[in-house]
Amino acid sequence: MSFKSPARPVRLFLVRGQMRTEACLVEIDPEHWPLAKFFRSRGCYVVYDSPGNKIYLWKGCRITATLRKVSHTAARLLKRRLKADLVMVEEGHEPKDMCALIGDKTCYDSLLNDTRLMDFTPRLFELSSTTGEFVASEVVYPARDSEVEATPFLQTEIYTTSQPAMFLLDAYKTVYVWLGWWPQERRDWSIMRETNITTGSAHARWLRDKKLALETAQLYAKASTETRKHQPKTYMIHAGTEPDHFVHLFPFWKPNAKVQELQCKGRKPIPQRIDVEQELLKYSRTQFSLKELQARPLPEGVDPARLETYISDEEFKAVFGITREQFQRFPVWKQTDIKKVNGLF
Repeated sequence: MSFKSPARPVRLFLVRGQMRTEACLVEIDPEHWPLAKFFRSRGCYVVYDSPGNKIYLWKGCRITATLRKVSHTAARLLKRRLKADLVMVEEGHEPKDMCALIGDKTCYDSLLNDTRLMDFTPRLFELSSTTGEFVASEVVYPARDSEVEATPFLQTEIYTTSQPAMFLLDAYKTVYVWLGWWPQERRDWSIMRETNITTGSAHARWLRDKKLALETAQLYAKASTETRKHQPKTYMIHAGTEPDHFVHLFPFWKPNAKVQELQCKGRKPIPQRIDVEQELLKYSRTQFSLKELQARPLPEGVDPARLETYISDEEFKAVFGITREQFQRFPVWKQTDIKKVNGLF
């Protein structure tokens, strides 16, 4: 375990490892105070006060016995190296001098008064159809064993993946479908037209994969009742607007201002979580007016490559001046020209 000389008066570290020999400290570089916002009731943290040469080992109220032992090992090693005083702190019993260092203790989701069982390890799956088939590939925690690990995954595992990405996170009583973002270069309208993202294959594949992801979450939740008393609730969430309960399934989390800006640009405010069942109802609608199909963004669940199929037969004839059957007999290039004239391409 390495520890460089402090660059700041107060430093914060996360304790990681499932065996004493694996004990390590991961430094959290908070951009904004208070430090307490990074705390998790299922985690252990080291707060190092450089001016006072004091180490505080903060232990959440719902940590495992193994993590408690690992944290003691890490803290004592650090104490010997720095020749500093070591103070053991249980959640809810923080001394005043430590509170002055970490700030407002109410800014994190404490489990002190939560009676729910917490003896589970989250599971993470990447959802993708890049191989031509929609698959769920489990992201395996390298140190995974029979022990419970409260926060096995890092934010970087979903944020550094090629975007837009989709993940399913199983938090035992809740199953989340996390949707990534369209990078800035893909949002430029001219590029969108050139690469056929908005009206062609890329966007159509995204919508199809989103529907499959939501259906997968429902099936996963139903199947999990074989090993759980109750079926987990399923929610869809978006990158940049994650709710606290989701964020606290990770050992630390830094809001990404660029992603938040991209998600809010040119669209209505995104709810922090959306019920999967309600979201899937949008895909059951099969008919829209011409005005709805000409609007941007398109209605949820609509395939941008087949907009003309959502118009009623009556409106179809009024708009195109021909019947649907006549339209379908035209070659593709002529169908495309007709759709362009009427704002459906």
